[in-house]
Amino acid sequence: MGFLIQKIGEREWQPFIRARNALFEPETLLRGCSLEVEHGPFVIRLDTRQHAQNHMDGTSYLGEQAVGECWVRVAVTNSSAFHCEISREGATTSLIKMLGAEEVELGIPEFDDAFWLKTNSPAILADLLTPDLRAQLLAHRTLAFVMRHKDRGLFGGQTLPEGVDLILYESPYLISNCDELEAVFGFFEALLDRLVELEVIDFADPGVIWR
Repeated sequence: MGFLIQKIGEREWQPFIRARNALFEPETLLRGCSLEVEHGPFVIRLDTRQHAQNHMDGTSYLGEQAVGECWVRVAVTNSSAFHCEISREGATTSLIKMLGAEEVELGIPEFDDAFWLKTNSPAILADLLTPDLRAQLLAHRTLAFVMRHKDRGLFGGQTLPEGVDLILYESPYLISNCDELEAVFGFFEALLDRLVELEVIDFADPGVIWR
């Protein structure tokens, strides 16, 4: 199943890799291929993987189908203890609401209707989500993110140093074209810039090497 990921990485991503001077790592027996882009002291990393999923046509079982997905993440030194979660509205968030989870709203109907927000500081989140960042989130079909300390990782995660947090976007499909890669990495870069501007994170190398 990894063959598809490798070929997409080799073939479809080359213009992005050349334009961004991105580091491309081919797949191994344990994981798919990956991309890394440096932005100041930060390293934004995309990892890919494939898994088997049952393929159905109505009630007929058609066998297993290889499904690709990817995660985009960056480690940051968080000197403010700010955390947030921005999720697309859907079945999962509806269930969370039914269970009584508290939701934060920005007072912007178009955005509040599209996303479920959770944070330990609504004031910082409101300052963080500029019109430009909101527009980028709304323009993409699945883009969302969490900022937290725990790295679940693709295969169990890795331990992050004290004071270092993770910003993560989990894509339910394999990003195969350069325009979408540019949109996702561009969003992460703009998000990092805004977090530094607000002094939520440090403009410094967090000392994390992804594996």
